[in-house]
Amino acid sequence: MNLVGTVGDAETSSSELVVRWYAGEIVVCDSFGDEDGGTTCPVVLEAGPVPITLEVRDPSDSVATASINLSVAADTTEPTDLPNTPPEPPEIQVTPSCPVPGQDLICEIVTASFDAEGTALDYVFEWTLDGVAVATQENTTWPGDTIDGATVAAGVWTCTVVADDGEDVSEPTEVDSPAWGSGRSPTAQLFSVDDRGQIHSIDPQTGVATLVVDTSGWHDRWVGI
Repeated sequence: MNLVGTVGDAETSSSELVVRWYAGEIVVCDSFGDEDGGTTCPVVLEAGPVPITLEVRDPSDSVATASINLSVAADTTEPTDLPNTPPEPPEIQVTPSCPVPGQDLICEIVTASFDAEGTALDYVFEWTLDGVAVATQENTTWPGDTIDGATVAAGVWTCTVVADDGEDVSEPTEVDSPAWGSGRSPTAQLFSVDDRGQIHSIDPQTGVATLVVDTSGWHDRWVGI
């Protein structure tokens, strides 16, 4: 609250008057008067009866006072709860980036999440293999941040992480790690070269040979090389 009063002296400017406000015996404001004779004291008072005294002193040490008894009511206003701000998503990486079966997969926090309220954060890790949730997880730095190499199978492994401040979670961050054997299957093609230098492809199912390139005209040059 603000305590407001006026001070004045017939022989002295208001701005040269020393002004003190007392709450009981305690000085709560000590200043000079305003040019227009006003004085204001912002103060926080305990609930209950409080004697307030305004004291003014001129340069010759003459003093005048004015007093009043205030009855200060208790503050019944409920504190305002500000909405929580979700943490920012973390930056993550999976190592190794292209594992083979038998290698542990570790999802690492590269850049920690920022929380506007400064709340300590937990991180929640989820793993999928080709889009299917994987429950078998181990701990390296955070709970669930590691897949044991014994369970690493061929496919695309995805680590998803959210930061949790106890009230809200961040947007998820995802990183893929394709394991050996995922993606396109390897292919092999059989070829044969006959005595005339013609190249044929061989169908592995039927054994049928199909002419691919006729190099019979180049045969003598190949032999001479």
